[in-house]
Amino acid sequence: MDKIILDEFNNQLNKELQSAYIYLGIGSYFKKISMDGFYKTIIEQSKEELEHSKKIYDYLLSIDENIELRNLEHVNTNWQNPKEAIKFALEHEKFIT
Repeated sequence: MDKIILDEFNNQLNKELQSAYIYLGIGSYFKKISMDGFYKTIIEQSKEELEHSKKIYDYLLSIDENIELRNLEHVNTNWQNPKEAIKFALEHEKFIT
């Protein structure tokens, strides 16, 4: 595989993993403030992002390419209110989509 294309696959793989990590962080906030419906929704979003990363991971393995797992960035989980957390999730979703 062309190196540029492989780099982009690895970039996307890591973005999907970071997204799952971000949604786990948001989920922990909603669980902490007892907003269980939001918690369940956000955790499902995290699982979806992991599924996306797994598809890329499996594809790269199937064609015998190198997988580059990178460091995950810190996720702030101390929002001032639910609106801030939801806004953060929305902005991230716009980015990752």
